Amino acid sequence: MKDLTEAAGAEVLLWPYGDSYDLHITKNGVTWRVDVKTWADPQGIAEQMRADPEGCSGLILVIPEHLSGYTGVLARVLGPLGARVITDVALINEVIAA
Repeated sequence: MKDLTEAAGAEVLLWPYGDSYDLHITKNGVTWRVDVKTWADPQGIAEQMRADPEGCSGLILVIPEHLSGYTGVLARVLGPLGARVITDVALINEVIAA
């Protein structure tokens, strides 16, 4: 994902601020704070994110395209906490379009 977003002209930092999230992407004044999750268990992801003492407000939770069926349930659980849930393909498309 890092290589693809950089190829789209974005600046990408890995693990900014320690490991509070995975990618800090900027392009044309737009910023994405990305936390990548590859778990096949949406409940486990939701529980981990809710328990995070730093919270998930303002984060974009990115899951692999093959787990796209989980975006709805994760958005319902994590959306009220300020997180947005999308797939890796959707994120790359957003960065390319910016």
